[in-house]
Amino acid sequence: MITTTVKIVTLMAFLRARFDEDEAVTRTARQWSDRDWTYGMIGKRVFLGTCDGEPIAETFDDGEAGRSLAAHIAHWDPARVLADVTAKKAILDFVAPVVAFRTWADGDQQEDAPGSWDLMELWPGVAPVLLALTQPYAEHPDFDPAWRT
Repeated sequence: MITTTVKIVTLMAFLRARFDEDEAVTRTARQWSDRDWTYGMIGKRVFLGTCDGEPIAETFDDGEAGRSLAAHIAHWDPARVLADVTAKKAILDFVAPVVAFRTWADGDQQEDAPGSWDLMELWPGVAPVLLALTQPYAEHPDFDPAWRT
């Protein structure tokens, strides 16, 4: 059970900023190709490309390592990452009205207001979800160690 008292507004702002960064990086990569990414072999080279064969990158490692890396990169093509970011932002958008109401009801109308809430008290079913969403960003300098699950 999570008992850490966390400033929910700060946690949500952290997540929103990370999702925006992920989206920006992905949109930059997508500008080079708006098609689904695939991988395959050209001679003895593994290449990463699009469904129309446009090469994006290649490796000279034609062994299992090269194929595995290319498959992983193709699996996380920009369309998939953007869909993932959109889904995560939708979770924040779903929670935001509850946080806004609680902030207004408690009189904590500024992000740096003194009130902090136990996430389990605010909305027990959402607390583990929000904290789980922070975990991929644990190495980010703005990550709060109190969010570690």
